[in-house]
Amino acid sequence: MAEYNPDSWYIIKISDLKNNSHHYRILCSWSGSYLWGSSWKISSGIESVEDCGDHFVMPQTSGSVYRIYKTQQRMSGQMASILSFYSERSEDMTIETVEIEDFLKVFNS
Repeated sequence: MAEYNPDSWYIIKISDLKNNSHHYRILCSWSGSYLWGSSWKISSGIESVEDCGDHFVMPQTSGSVYRIYKTQQRMSGQMASILSFYSERSEDMTIETVEIEDFLKVFNS
């Protein structure tokens, strides 16, 4: 089981227009260094959420776990480019960002 702790993250809602369904994932990035460039990842799908005070633990459908710190919810330039890339090329789905407070209201209900 892989565990990820991104430098920046945002919850995204992916809606399938053909099947009238949606799911939530985490779009995240790591800033990198001189030798290693920045990187990004989209999680496989949020299964559950555990509030651990200063961070959330979010297991994914793939079995991996994301530890995301509350103070690190922000959209990096790299993440914005990736979001735009996928949004512009998808005819059968929409992708939108969701604030964590709004996500928790919907996900936990």
